[in-house]
Amino acid sequence: MDGSRDEAMVDGHDDDAESRLPLSSDEQRVLDLYDALQQLQLEIAVINAQASHQSGTVANVQLPDLLPYVERRDEAAMAVARQASDMGALRSDLTEVRAETTRVSRNNVELTTVLFDLAENVKQTQAGRLDNPRTGSEVARLEGEVKVSRQRWRVMKGVASGVVSGSGVDWARDDELRDIVLDPESEE
Repeated sequence: MDGSRDEAMVDGHDDDAESRLPLSSDEQRVLDLYDALQQLQLEIAVINAQASHQSGTVANVQLPDLLPYVERRDEAAMAVARQASDMGALRSDLTEVRAETTRVSRNNVELTTVLFDLAENVKQTQAGRLDNPRTGSEVARLEGEVKVSRQRWRVMKGVASGVVSGSGVDWARDDELRDIVLDPESEE
């Protein structure tokens, strides 16, 4: 009897066990649902294993195909990073040049004011000039100061022009920078 029971359990059918165990219909239904659930979980595990194996094979086949695109993307990202760094450096240089231009312009305004004051002094001196030696020496001194002031002006203008043109900034497209470099003002 035990031998036949073992065989029946191997087959998955135990008709004698049903007759021996008093189960209600609800209990039998729960057992049947539990067996169905176990069967579905087993089938899901098998399907997942097959899908995992197949997707692993497909992924291995697709990876070499994607490698050139990934490398190109990485190269493009590095090129963009280099360009961004270069643009930052250019902006920094441009800011420095503009600041220097502003400083030079302020200095030019101050020198121009001094120059006009000296020129006005010369005009007044020449207008009220008498032939005395003291007035002549004063005129000569003022003319010397004007000459020195003009030389300073030219030097400052030359330095500003050299800074702007040597900075690498496209000064030809900026009116203010072009005026500094080319000096369109007429010198007297």
